[in-house]
Amino acid sequence: METKDLWKGFTLEGSKDEAVFLIHGFTGTCAELYPPAEFLNKAGYTAIVFFMVGNTTKADDLKGTTDKDWINSILIACRKARTQYKKLYVLGLSMGGAIALIIDEEEKVKPDGLILYEPCLTIKNKAAYFNKILKVLVPMISFKLTPLPDNMDIYLQNPNSYYSSALESLVKISRRALKKLNKVSAPFLCFDSLTDEMITFKGIKNLLKVSPSQNKNLHIINDSEHMIQVQSHRQEVFDTTLGFLNTLKN
Repeated sequence: METKDLWKGFTLEGSKDEAVFLIHGFTGTCAELYPPAEFLNKAGYTAIVFFMVGNTTKADDLKGTTDKDWINSILIACRKARTQYKKLYVLGLSMGGAIALIIDEEEKVKPDGLILYEPCLTIKNKAAYFNKILKVLVPMISFKLTPLPDNMDIYLQNPNSYYSSALESLVKISRRALKKLNKVSAPFLCFDSLTDEMITFKGIKNLLKVSPSQNKNLHIINDSEHMIQVQSHRQEVFDTTLGFLNTLKN
């Protein structure tokens, strides 16, 4: 598959009978997870990055979908993957991290481990929680993509704008995950950057406090933006991720 088409989703077949199911973030695409997927694939894991309905290169495609559509499309693909591999780990970025937690909280067959890249449990910009007002005052939100190191920009294939009404679905997903953190039983590794501009530590702190998991791990990054998988500290993130997976072999 050509790099320009990664947003459609992809699978990198590995040599192990173990797979990592990766879930991207809010208004993102599958392409943003190619760097960690490639790294894990080189370590022998099959990396599955499934297309989340509505999340394309065009803002209008997201407009007609909701949090239920996003989650259901991921659940169907994850359940299928669960039957195809001896072990299945779920890696989620931002909103994808919240969905990964929902999978462990609500699915009968649990993942063998969770890797949470800056999970979106509590949103830093409080305007997101006042969506009914925001979507009237600011129907469309535009943003500039931050220049990334080492040509990582090629993996950001999402549109640079979205309808603010979509924030309602993001908040619903965050709250759904937060509500049942006491049911998160899978081993997990959570990343938090001290300079993250999108989320607060409050939700992660609550996860660490109330989850009954016997294997809870937190890795702090001192100075990275939200998209840790394409920033300058990404090798640290990937090495720590693989180290965690290696501890789950038995």
